[in-house]
Amino acid sequence: MTAFSSIWLRVEDKVYTFVIIQVVSAITLLVLVLYNLVLLRNGLTGLLTAMVISAVCSAAVLPVLFLGKFTLDVKWEHVTNSLRYAVPIVIGYCAYFVLNKICLLILQRHVPIEQVGIFGLAQQLAMVITLACNAFAKSLQPMVFSAEPGDVGKLMARSGRLYLSLMFCLVNVTILFAADIFTIVAPARFGEGYYPFILLLIAGFVASAGFLFDTILLYFKSPVKSVAISLVGGGLSLISGMLLVPRFHMYGAAISVLIAFFGVLALGFFMTRKLLLNPNMKFLGGLLVMTIPVAI
Repeated sequence: MTAFSSIWLRVEDKVYTFVIIQVVSAITLLVLVLYNLVLLRNGLTGLLTAMVISAVCSAAVLPVLFLGKFTLDVKWEHVTNSLRYAVPIVIGYCAYFVLNKICLLILQRHVPIEQVGIFGLAQQLAMVITLACNAFAKSLQPMVFSAEPGDVGKLMARSGRLYLSLMFCLVNVTILFAADIFTIVAPARFGEGYYPFILLLIAGFVASAGFLFDTILLYFKSPVKSVAISLVGGGLSLISGMLLVPRFHMYGAAISVLIAFFGVLALGFFMTRKLLLNPNMKFLGGLLVMTIPVAI
């Protein structure tokens, strides 16, 4: 329900309402978590309770938006068209879970539970790149999807460079302050996750670049190709995780994610090259090359 109301507001260009709801939802969750964990000291149960209450509050936005506008009129043509387009994407989300999380499931069989927690923290902190990617995507995709076929190439070239530049700045600033971030959010014994964190940040940058190709495939109504890319990425993550994690532990898990996202990026470029000439690859290559000395 929360996601549906967010999509609705984006489609109708109600930017301020969308932002206000997102900010209020975040503040609500923060207050509930602090109340349950710090004041009541309810531990995991308190955290889960806070998440449920926050989710219910966010979901309540949808009935308010529907107020006075909703009539139930099911048209099977809409249902079948939606399912034909969406079912492959759902499968793709499952494949994306394997791509991003399978290394954690493999890791827990080879290292002590504390190392699993350290890697989990590094992975969660690296999610800031994914969140930023989604935030920029919410402004970019409606513009692309509403464009005429003849204008998509120029639009993707211009907006793609801006998008990649923003992600490049965010990733590199986060890499530069990675040690400080770990010091602030985690005890000193979690410092072992510093280098996997940097590897996962680079993987996040590669993944955010792959979003451009995914947008092209969805514009040309090719969700099956998008799913195929996610499935191959999930397979790469599984295979590389099984090979690297038993020997290199946290580093192997981070490298397996990085390998998988590079595979997704390369396959996305291969799948879209006939649909749309994308001039951003050289630009992306230059940004990746500049990221390496920053990480070192």
